[in-house]
Amino acid sequence: MIEYQGEEHYKPMRFNKSNLEYRQKCDKIKKDFALNNGFNFLEIPYWENKNMINIIGETIADIKKSIKRWS
Repeated sequence: MIEYQGEEHYKPMRFNKSNLEYRQKCDKIKKDFALNNGFNFLEIPYWENKNMINIIGETIADIKKSIKRWS
C-alpha cells in the first residue's frame, strides 16, 4: 500500500485548520490496519515529492529481495 501524504497531513491548512487532528487519526488507523493485516505500507511525505519514483522503486526492489529470501 502506498500512501502519499500531502501538506495537509502534517500541518493545519489555511481554510481547514481543525481537520488536521482528524486527518492524522485516520492516517494512523489506515497505517495500523495495513501493517496488522500483512500489507507492506509505504508512506511518502510531500517534501519527498521529487524523489517519489525513486522511493517507490527502491521499496519494490526491497520487497522483491524479501520474497526471494523466503521462497
